[in-house]
Amino acid sequence: MRMAECEKGFTLVEVIVVMAIISLLAGIMVPIVFRVWEGQEIEATEKKLTYIKEAMIGNPSQMSNGTRSSFGFTGDLGQLPPDLDALISYTNENGTFGPYLGGGVSTQSFKKDAWGYDFAYSYTADAFSRRESATIASLGSDNAAGGTDTAADIQI
Repeated sequence: MRMAECEKGFTLVEVIVVMAIISLLAGIMVPIVFRVWEGQEIEATEKKLTYIKEAMIGNPSQMSNGTRSSFGFTGDLGQLPPDLDALISYTNENGTFGPYLGGGVSTQSFKKDAWGYDFAYSYTADAFSRRESATIASLGSDNAAGGTDTAADIQI
C-alpha cells in the first residue's frame, strides 16, 4: 500500500477554509442579532413610557358601563404629577392619592428605561402654576441627548 491511501483526516488548508467560512458567517450574524436585541429594548422602553403616560392621564379607551373609567393622576388632582414618584403615592392638603401604576411595580425600576437609565421628566405650568403638559423621555442606549438608531431619544 502506498502511504497516501492509508492516511485519513483533513489538511491544514481544508481546516483554514472551514474556519474562514465560519468566521464570515459569524461576522454577518452578529450585527443582525444585535439589531434585533436593541429593537426589543426600544420596544420595551416605549411600552414603559406608555404605561407611565396612562398612569398620569388615564386610558381614554378604558370604559365601564359606557363611560370612561380611567383618569389617572390628572383626573384626581387636576394637573400632572410633580415627579414620577407621585405616581406611586402623592400626599397634599386633600389627602393621599395613588398608586396610579398597577400592582407589582417596583418603585425604582418603573423610572428606568430598558438600558437601566432614569427617564427624564419635565413639565410646563400655566399662569396658575398648574402642571399642564409634560414630556417623559429615554435618552436611548447611549444616555445622551440626540443620537441615531438605538441611541436615539424616545419620548412621549
